[in-house]
Parts: sequence; C-alpha cells; structure tokens
Amino acid sequence: MSKKYPKKDMEVSSPIVLALSEELKRALTRVHELEIAENSARKEINGLLKRCSDKSTMVRTRDQEKVQSAIVSITAELEKEKKAKRRLEMENRRLLRNLGEASKALAKAEKEVDKEREAKKLMEHVCNELAKEIGEDKAEIEELKRDNARDREEIEEERRALVLIEAWREERVQMKLNEAKLQLEERCMGDENR
Repeated sequence: MSKKYPKKDMEVSSPIVLALSEELKRALTRVHELEIAENSARKEINGLLKRCSDKSTMVRTRDQEKVQSAIVSITAELEKEKKAKRRLEMENRRLLRNLGEASKALAKAEKEVDKEREAKKLMEHVCNELAKEIGEDKAEIEELKRDNARDREEIEEERRALVLIEAWREERVQMKLNEAKLQLEERCMGDENR
C-alpha cells in the first residue's frame, strides 16, 4: 500500500526548487561576467599589439617570437576559459531541465494530494487502519527531511567549491594577462629607448 502525504509535507521540495533557481541565476550572471572579462582582455591585448606593431620594424626576430609566444599562451588560456564557459552553460541547461522536472513533479504531487483528500472523504471507514500507519509515515517523513537536509548541504558544498574554482581560475587568468601586459609594455618601452 503506497503512502500518501499531506500537501504541506510535499511542499518541502519548494525550497530545493527555489535554491536551484537561485543557483541557476547566479551561474548565468557569472557566465555573463566572464564574457565581459574576456572581451575586455581581448581589447586590451589588441591595443597593446597595435602599439607594439607601430615599432615592429625595430624589434628583432627573437623578440617577435617571444611576443608571439605570449599571444599564443594567452589565446590558449582564453580558449580554456571558453571551454569552461561552455561546460558551465551545459550545466545551466541541465539545472534548467531539473528545475522544470521538479516543478512538474511538485504540480503532480499537489494534484495527487488533492485527489487523496477527496478519496479520504469517501474512505472514513478505514480510519483505524490509517491510524496504525501514522507512526510509520512519521518515521518516513523524518527520513525524507534528513535526506532533504543532506541534499541541501551537498548542493551548498558543490556551489562553494564551484565559486572557489571559478575565483581561482579568474585570478590565474588575470595574473597571466597582467604578466603578458607587463612584458609587452616593457618591450615597447625598450624599443622606444633604442
């Protein structure tokens, strides 16, 4: 005999749906910020390359190779960031699917609870049997609550880990961009002094 839960107990899933929705919004905002940072980095690199190209006739082949190597390195790093962004977008789509499924499941559960409420009005003669099952239902509800709390903790830990990884990745890219920028500026200044 399947257990039927009152509507208020089925609504325990709503905070998970809201949490997934908030996590999705934060992830989309982060993707947008990464795109802006990438465009800004590209403009800055292009500006530096333009300044250096005006004096390129005075630069030796070796220096040109070093600049080209720095560009290749930065381009590779930007490509890695694009791949990470694509993975994040795929994860966002997965979260959207999960959110849609959770919403459908919640609506279905609410309908089932409404049907159960109507059925209970017609089945008052089985109240004694249902009273015996209350203890079992309470234990299952407590277990569901514990599982729910565990799931929330795991989601929060994963979110914190993603935030830390993203911060580290962004800091690493920024450091490489700054290093390349300094190298290009030093070469440009060295060319001006020659």
